[in-house]
Amino acid sequence: MHLVLICDTFLPKQNSGAIQLNDLANSIVSLNNSLTVFTIGEQDKIEKINDFDIVYIKPFFYNSKNYYLRFFSEISYSFYFKNAILNYIKKDKREVEGLIFYSPSIFFGHLIGALKKNLRVKSFLILRDIFPEWAVDLGIIKNSISIYIFKYFSSYQYRQADFIGVQAQSNIKNAESWIDDQQREKLVTLYNWLSPQKKTNPSFMYLEDLKVNYKNKKIFIYAGNIGDAQDLNLFLDAAVKLLYKKDILFLIIGRGKNFKPISNRVECDTINNVIMLDEIDNDKLFEFLPLCYAGIISLNKNHKLDNIPGKLLSYLSAGIPILGAVNYNNELVDLNKKFKYGLIYDSGKVDDIVKGVIKLTDDKKFYLNTKRNSFKFFNTFFTTKKAASKILGFFN
Repeated sequence: MHLVLICDTFLPKQNSGAIQLNDLANSIVSLNNSLTVFTIGEQDKIEKINDFDIVYIKPFFYNSKNYYLRFFSEISYSFYFKNAILNYIKKDKREVEGLIFYSPSIFFGHLIGALKKNLRVKSFLILRDIFPEWAVDLGIIKNSISIYIFKYFSSYQYRQADFIGVQAQSNIKNAESWIDDQQREKLVTLYNWLSPQKKTNPSFMYLEDLKVNYKNKKIFIYAGNIGDAQDLNLFLDAAVKLLYKKDILFLIIGRGKNFKPISNRVECDTINNVIMLDEIDNDKLFEFLPLCYAGIISLNKNHKLDNIPGKLLSYLSAGIPILGAVNYNNELVDLNKKFKYGLIYDSGKVDDIVKGVIKLTDDKKFYLNTKRNSFKFFNTFFTTKKAASKILGFFN
């Protein structure tokens, strides 16, 4: 079966979406299928990696940090992607048997509609970002006209999909808050996925090179985006209360809108048990991630729709327990009650985070149990093969 994957992030980018989609592409091909990936890039070019083609299409404003330029660039995806994709398919001569597209972005709807009409195939939407709803919940988008425009594009995208894979069962239970009645029967649960990297000799050499004082420390690591959706201030508040415990270190690695404000607070408030590092390649991260004590997930308490962060999978696959602060009633709370892979709090209280750190560091038996359970939990839900097989099943 020959499939097409359309997305606006892929390698060589190192964000969680790019890494996940590369893992998915490799898994689809390993299951005796062929695949072509269409994505944005710095220039128009075609590369062949691991038995599948990647067609990079340069947008009008590549990676612009200006919100208006980015909006106009993304809104035009459908127009300049369409010709590039149809021309490639015509020359390639393989019959396309299904379309997979990934959101974010929300602006592929018109493209998918045009391709379905031309190719007469079904489409599967991998929906990782229920936008604009989450941005409205967090107060990031307030303008009613902007909300109307974004909802138009997201709704149109849903209508073009034959199947929509959401990352939590609760997204289906709460579907009335974000998707039209007619589209709800398309919803299926598709958990996030990851192909774990196994390092034979993990070491802290990378941290040593950066002169990080990690020795005799239990490292609680956060590796991911640092923005409004995460709200890491709760963990900084906890770090302040834990300054007396000299064996604990909070290591925050990432990028994003709030990286600088968080860094400034760490410096200004002299929070000496927190170290901030810029985003690093996944390969480098996995060189020392298995040696960290626990992994941190942080979700803004104002989220009303659940998501399962990609960084959670990295921690679980490395076999380390989770310390999490999530929105109220997040699905991860119930999953933790069943699988006991760490400590997940939805109270939004700093004292709970402090208690969680102390529990993990001082109760050795509890810690070792959660450490064992973390990798079991990963294998139960989050392997790439499970995700690829589920998507392929809808086309078969």
